[in-house]
Amino acid sequence: MLEKDSPTTEPYQVQVEENVAVPMRDGISLATDLHRPAIGGRPLEGRFPVLLQRTPYDKSAQARRSEAAFFAARSPASVARPVRLHSP
Repeated sequence: MLEKDSPTTEPYQVQVEENVAVPMRDGISLATDLHRPAIGGRPLEGRFPVLLQRTPYDKSAQARRSEAAFFAARSPASVARPVRLHSP
């Protein structure tokens, strides 16, 4: 977590892929937004920690996008996907 007086450096740009179909075990695909650290508009190669954001609300809402961009600019990739709601 950033300290109140610490600099908020953003060493990376953010590359976003929206609505990537990610298959679940039961064969259903969920539209997922990927936010990855990038340089020159190209995502960085290699493995990174990933923050998974699951929400029953709009995954593309400005608040979700801002959170994802904040973290992706500092190295961990961020993935936002909707929570699948089940009916009784």
